[in-house]
Amino acid sequence: MTDTELDLQALLHTVLQLQTTLLNAQMENTRLQRVPGGALAWLGSDNDHSEHGAGVSSHGKLAT
Repeated sequence: MTDTELDLQALLHTVLQLQTTLLNAQMENTRLQRVPGGALAWLGSDNDHSEHGAGVSSHGKLAT
């Protein structure tokens, strides 16, 4: 393999790792939002809407 081919292979490997990491983070985020009293619940909010996940206001900002 040429240096360019090796570089492309390494880049592809990195992209696939990033895709896997992103997918895992998205699945974990979904899981946490579905668990009553999950890790995000401590943020709390008077303006908490379940469709946005615990502790997130209807404007998409973290509750304070």
